[in-house]
Order: sequence, then structure tokens, then C-alpha cells
Amino acid sequence: MSLLVACTDPVDAAPPRRDPHDPADQGTPFALGVNLPWIDYGVDFHATAWGDDTLSAHPDDVAARLGDLRAHGVRSVRWWLFGDGRAAPRFTGEGVPVPLRADDEITANFLLMLDLAEAADLTVMPVVVDFGWCAAPQEVNGVTLGGHAGVFADPVRRAALIDDVLIPLATSAADRPALAAWDLINEPEWAFDGELYGLGDHCDAADVVAYVGEATAGLASVNDTPVSVGSASYAWMVQYWLDAAPPILQFHDYWEDLATLDADLGKPVILGEFPTQDQDLSATLDTAWAGGFAGALPWSAYAEDDATALDLDELSAWEADHEVGGGY
Repeated sequence: MSLLVACTDPVDAAPPRRDPHDPADQGTPFALGVNLPWIDYGVDFHATAWGDDTLSAHPDDVAARLGDLRAHGVRSVRWWLFGDGRAAPRFTGEGVPVPLRADDEITANFLLMLDLAEAADLTVMPVVVDFGWCAAPQEVNGVTLGGHAGVFADPVRRAALIDDVLIPLATSAADRPALAAWDLINEPEWAFDGELYGLGDHCDAADVVAYVGEATAGLASVNDTPVSVGSASYAWMVQYWLDAAPPILQFHDYWEDLATLDADLGKPVILGEFPTQDQDLSATLDTAWAGGFAGALPWSAYAEDDATALDLDELSAWEADHEVGGGY
């Protein structure tokens, strides 16, 4: 899908309010997507000691899933790249991310993701890491989950992640129409504001903000693909990211009242996640559309959890009545 909504100017005004029931009220095209969010969490792009479950191991199955999503009106998918770091990137014994090689498995699967997305007429927002990246390390059958908070805290390791892993990936895909945007980290606040919720505080907020700023600048040196952070709530988004580097704001809404939230913040604002279990999908999309948000991505297409009950037929019916796009 090559329909990208231009949202690269960080001072663009928010989209005008729309009438959710009037197809003629197009306003600014609304980015309609879903959280894929993975085929197999954390291992889509590199094999582990558990085996090879990467995209290249079953491309036909992945293509079928993407084709089904597009047939139901989905224009874009939000897709986890490294997750908690259980498979990729690789690290030295000192915890420094290892530079990607020209023939690296990560790059091959990343480009395959874009090939499959383009074949399905979809765009993609890769999510570089998850908040579990910062969690205390846990060994499971020879694979380490989490334990990478030091990559954010140490400027040398942080630079290695950005300069030797992220920028080479972005460069390999610099001219690919399927790459709509980057999400630098999913719900980072759980890693540094999570103690109150029993999740622990494993990263320092200042270190994550530094990573986001440096990664945003690094990616801007490659091309103008938009960048965001998948904030766990609107309040945290305003607190940590409103005045930070990313040109697109993104928040997830699991407990706030969407109808009361302001989209006019000086940057495009995306509803990056909202539950589909016990929540009216069409009504939520109507609220986001009418409120002037730049797009919405329900949770989720393939995750199995108590927030997921996505009705693709309902999503398709909503898409048919609205002017939507696949970028951000």
C-alpha cells in the first residue's frame, strides 16, 4: 500500500473535527489500522534456541493473514520488531548490540515483512522494542527475556542500538512504500512508572527519553518517515512526549474517556491501541474520527489476551463509510 498520509511536520495543526456519520466529511484522511501485533512475539525476525519461527519460515501463512486483514478494510498494521529482546538484536558479552551484517537474518526478515505488506496493499509501523526490554532478565529454556535496560542507560550501548542496528534497518528500507512510520518503544512508562502497578521500575525515564531523541534524529538522517512512541496512556503521553522529539504523538486508551481527550496538541495524535473486548468498536472509531485524531488501531488482530475480540467484519463496514488512509 503506497497511500501515505503526510504527517512529517511536527507543528502541523491537528485535523479538523469530523462528522463520523457523514462520508462526505473527509477532513484529513484517517489512518485506519490494527495492531497485528506479531505472528510469534519477539521471534518474527530472528531464530532462537527454541527454533526458527521467523517470517521466512512460513511466509505463505503470513501473507494469508495480511491479505485477510486488507480484505476487511485494514490499511496499516503495527508490528513488534524486537519485543523484549529475546531473539534480536544480538549482543556482545558486555551487552552491546552487535552491528547488523549485510546478509543478516534480521534484515532479511524485515524486508520480507515489507514485501508481504506491499503485496497485501498494506503499510507497516514497526515497533522497535517493548517495555519488557527493560525488565529483569529471565532465562527460559536457553533464551533470555528482557534484561536490556542498560542499553538505554549507557550512551555507548544506546548509540550501538541506534547507529548499528536501527539506522541500517531504516536504510535498507528507505525507499519502501510499505514503511509508513516507526514506533520507537511500546508503552515505555510501564518500565519507569510501573512500580505502582506491580511491574517494577527497571529503566530511568531520562534514559528512555534520550534514546527516543537520539533515535528520532538518527532516523531523520535516513529519510522523513514519521516517528512516534506508543505511550501507555494519554496522560503519560502529554507528560513525557508532548515536548519530546517525535513528530507524531501516540497514546493507548484502556481506561481514559476518549471523548474528553484533546487532539489539538500541535502534532498529529494517533490512538495507537484500544481494547476490542467488551468495547464498541464502531463507537470508539467514531469518537476518534470525530475528535480529530489522526488515526486509530484497535487491539488486536492475532494476540490472545483479555483485551482482544476484534470483529473484522464490523471494522470493514466502518471503513466502507469513511475516508481512510494507511499512513500516519
